[in-house]
Amino acid sequence: CVSCTATSDRCPTGQYCVGATNRCAEGCRDDAACMAAGDGGAGAGRCDPMAHRCVECVTDDHCAAGSLCVGNLCVAGCSATRACPSGQTCCAGGCVDVQSNTAHCGACDARCMVANAMPACMNGRCSVGACTAPFADCDMDPSNGCETSTQTSVNHCGGCGMACGARPSATASCAAGRCVYECAAGFADCDMDPA
Repeated sequence: CVSCTATSDRCPTGQYCVGATNRCAEGCRDDAACMAAGDGGAGAGRCDPMAHRCVECVTDDHCAAGSLCVGNLCVAGCSATRACPSGQTCCAGGCVDVQSNTAHCGACDARCMVANAMPACMNGRCSVGACTAPFADCDMDPSNGCETSTQTSVNHCGGCGMACGARPSATASCAAGRCVYECAAGFADCDMDPA
């Protein structure tokens, strides 16, 4: 007579039948034992049949969408056979929103890069998030980023749309965001009035 056999495991809840000795030992034999025992403090109450201990997961199916079972724990991730939650796409093993993610904007591995700016991804399209001073997006075209230096542009001196006005017998330039005028040869600003 033996306590149990591998084919007829009659051990009490919280125990399993050791096939080599046909005796009951501490540990789980199925998920029901883990759930009945409050899952042993290990998560969702799944039984690891090899270690006979309660764990959070044994297979990916034990985890929510957008998660994989790694080392008996559900961790964020996806694969060809493990989909992401609705509205997200599996890119490089992670679930991302391709409508707003700058590393995967519109599609996986479509990185947003905009000149002289922090990029933003809006509705799956790259756009300008914030310009890097002293540059500005004066033409409002996200494809060329923040294209204008407001420190040197005569048409946008100090800010977009702030053009240096024409002066008689002088050439305008922009230096450090301020309009500067140089008199033409043979002319001088004798009345000291820059206008």
